[in-house]
Amino acid sequence: MAPPVTVFMPVYNGAPHLEAAIQSILLQTFSDFDFLIIDDGSTDQTRAIIQSFHDPRIKFVSRANCGLIATLNEGISLINTQYIARMDADDISSPERLKLQFEYMEKNPHIGVCGTDITLFGNARGRVYFGRQDNDIKNEMIFHCPIAHPTVMIRRRLFDFFTYSTKSLHCEDYRLWLDLSQITNFHNLNKSLLMYRIHQQQVSHKNLIQRDNAAKIGLEAARLFGIDFSPQEAGFHTALINKTMTDFSGAESYLERLEKIPNLPYMFIPHWYEFCKINGASQAFTQARKILPLKYIIPHSIYDLRLRLRMLIKGDGK
Repeated sequence: MAPPVTVFMPVYNGAPHLEAAIQSILLQTFSDFDFLIIDDGSTDQTRAIIQSFHDPRIKFVSRANCGLIATLNEGISLINTQYIARMDADDISSPERLKLQFEYMEKNPHIGVCGTDITLFGNARGRVYFGRQDNDIKNEMIFHCPIAHPTVMIRRRLFDFFTYSTKSLHCEDYRLWLDLSQITNFHNLNKSLLMYRIHQQQVSHKNLIQRDNAAKIGLEAARLFGIDFSPQEAGFHTALINKTMTDFSGAESYLERLEKIPNLPYMFIPHWYEFCKINGASQAFTQARKILPLKYIIPHSIYDLRLRLRMLIKGDGK
């Protein structure tokens, strides 16, 4: 009988961290899975490292370089199991990751995509917290990618409707979540089940293209969820997402639009505080007090205060 899960890991020149990533999957407490690894034309020792493992669950494909998005879609086309669990070649999955995600998905058939929190290591440290419930996750798409790609377990059938888009380079996961938001529900487990390595070689450091594409997806999410920004408001929103905001003119109109979003403080405050942290809290607070309602400056609950403190260490997903 075919296993219910395929773990899918694309890799390109991943030799430095690959062995640890593979071991973390093979040592999962849940063992009923296939492990598809596609080597996207690596020129280092990637192929040799993969072939040094003799676990029958590993299905290895090696061919010329095609790029990450093409490799992701190729892998999807080769998988027929009920669930796909993503994994990156430089990260480490916690031993119970697959078990906990599989159990959750089996108990919640209305959930199509299940992610988890992540713990940063390498060139950064700290736990990254994501929204839990479907509405929160979908609302967060207006501001940033709300699910860490290498943590997801996703129902394979959803890829019959959408695949990874070549038009959203370095944001292909963010684009996919927005596409899937039209047909399924999301959940992030309240556990950190992946060690997410921060290093200079990773794809997420292609910042300019990623930043521009992420801002476009955020504006599209706003439109999809019923917020039609004016050109000025769209510029303000883009500047907030990109953490380049310096001109507060037009903030009143912008905030009136955002007030239509449920749980606004949960969505907005982390980005405001990230901006304050980068640009200097004193100047940011002085300008904010002139324009923003008091409720956006002073925490009105212990939950918001805790969230603000957490967001001081938060970074974006891959």
